[in-house]
Amino acid sequence: FGDYDEGYLQQCFGEVVLSFKEHFVIDLALPTGSSMSRHHRRNAKKASEKVSVEVCDNPDVYAEQWCDLYANLTERHGIRGIAAFSRSSLARQLRVPGMVAFRACSGEHTVGMLLWYVHRRVAYYHLGAYTEPGYRLRASFALFWFAIEYFADSGMKWLALGAGAGSGSRGDDGLTRFKSGWATGTRTAYFCGRIYDRERYAELVRLSGTAPTRYFPAYRSGEFG
Repeated sequence: FGDYDEGYLQQCFGEVVLSFKEHFVIDLALPTGSSMSRHHRRNAKKASEKVSVEVCDNPDVYAEQWCDLYANLTERHGIRGIAAFSRSSLARQLRVPGMVAFRACSGEHTVGMLLWYVHRRVAYYHLGAYTEPGYRLRASFALFWFAIEYFADSGMKWLALGAGAGSGSRGDDGLTRFKSGWATGTRTAYFCGRIYDRERYAELVRLSGTAPTRYFPAYRSGEFG
């Protein structure tokens, strides 16, 4: 949603302008839910009958619950490294300006939460996490449906849902299917970079023994393979 096109990025960066991923988006100028798949509509309806959803007026109040939910997420999916945020990091994220959090409850128990960041008239989906009962109740469907309606009523213009899992574009992973079921379209996310010292860069690539690759910087491509 930046004010640029690929040609402008080429002028700015030159060396590295890659179409990285297609991010799913929702155009809120269209009737709410008009693009929702039948599968998502059915699940959202069923889930909304079993859980209640609310916007968190003060997200920081739910820091402990959010940290516990995310701990379950990291354990369930074996998340490691930088994506396995510490509890202090997760709590601080709730205090970032523009944060909007939603909470799903079954009875008195929180079974899921969604975090979004709002900038101008675009709301960006950040993270979601659930308890095991939350997964069984399909709380994610109730939460996303509630969030879409909330942002539409709040005067937002677009919702950015992000892309699927990993760096590929197969489109067959569960996260891609989930996000595409809500989306009205996609927007390209670009990966850009510049090389200021070409001789030094070439030397680093040579020393790393890296085969020709589109990965940038090339000398680090083997670290994450």
